[in-house]
Amino acid sequence: MITTTKNPLKNVYSASFFFATSVALAAYINSSFLGQIVGERAVGLIYTFGALLTFVGLMIIPRLIKKLGNTRALLGVLAINLLALFIFASGILGKLNILFFLAFMVTNSLVIFCFDIFVEHFSSKNTEGRARGTYLSIVNLAWVLMPALAGILVASAGYSRAYLVAAVAVILCGLVVITRLRGYSDVNYNRISWRQAWNYVKEHRGILRVVVINFLLQFFYAWMVIYTPIYLHQHIGLSWPTIGIIFTVMLTPFVFLPYTLGKLSDKIGEKKFLITGLICMAMATALLFFIKTPTILIWIATLFTTRLGAATVEVMTDVYFFKHIRDSDPSVISFYRDMYPLAYFIAPLLASVLLIFLPFKALFLILGLIVLSSLFFAVRLKDKI
Repeated sequence: MITTTKNPLKNVYSASFFFATSVALAAYINSSFLGQIVGERAVGLIYTFGALLTFVGLMIIPRLIKKLGNTRALLGVLAINLLALFIFASGILGKLNILFFLAFMVTNSLVIFCFDIFVEHFSSKNTEGRARGTYLSIVNLAWVLMPALAGILVASAGYSRAYLVAAVAVILCGLVVITRLRGYSDVNYNRISWRQAWNYVKEHRGILRVVVINFLLQFFYAWMVIYTPIYLHQHIGLSWPTIGIIFTVMLTPFVFLPYTLGKLSDKIGEKKFLITGLICMAMATALLFFIKTPTILIWIATLFTTRLGAATVEVMTDVYFFKHIRDSDPSVISFYRDMYPLAYFIAPLLASVLLIFLPFKALFLILGLIVLSSLFFAVRLKDKI
């Protein structure tokens, strides 16, 4: 565990890694866990409702931070998250687990929001890229490592063991926050409504454009997370162990790219990287429409390329956005993070309608075109170096 106080960002990175470990570990088993309670067809509805509640939660959290401070707000949200994990591990509440899952889903986003405030506070504008890149690399490392561990835990001891390990990770996160971030001095947060945040974003065209790009990136994630496993398993015929290997390799760009690209963006800006990443993302995604073979290497190469682009876009949108706002503007940060639940609400609804008229594989071609539309906004950005 990193415990140095000389560089507070390292403490933020340490706490965020533990929390990401918990979220990533649970993410690979949540849908199956819920499926046992409500049936597979109803799982999507729970996620949709959870996205709506997350949207509301992100509107409320700036007020909570202004009242309690970022550290206390974070610890309160972590406590709710931890309680939900312990309840999942106990397996005693039956359908009431759904209510705690909704709380778990909302608090995941709120904790990430609080970490956004910390990273923004402790990083300077001329090193924003390096700070954000390091943060994303550390968080994404947990996401790459957890699929294998989740599979081992569930196979050996069921869902309870996996949720208990996730709970331990949250406890470690809380310990770092309590011992190393308790002395954090809150700034004078600006308290504005969601409507005022929207007006602020509209007035600052660069921020508006990057918010739209972030929404389309989250839309890409939602669409791919929901429909790629189904397509590979049921339409291409790949086994779940094979799909697990493909996904592990696919996610590696999120570990090795953010730090390097973030550091480079401090010197040459985000725009060029952002445009390159979007083109890479769009073309590789559209290419999935034309692949019919079950050859593993082809799927690894193509999906890896989609994530090369996505990892580039993710770090560049975050760096650009946080270079143009302050940690005293939590409502604007909340608006930016609202794009995640908004995308997870809209993407499955649109895909469900399209599947009435189109074959399953057409979803990837359409998604590629949607991602390509982001270029309209990316080419109009102006770098702030």
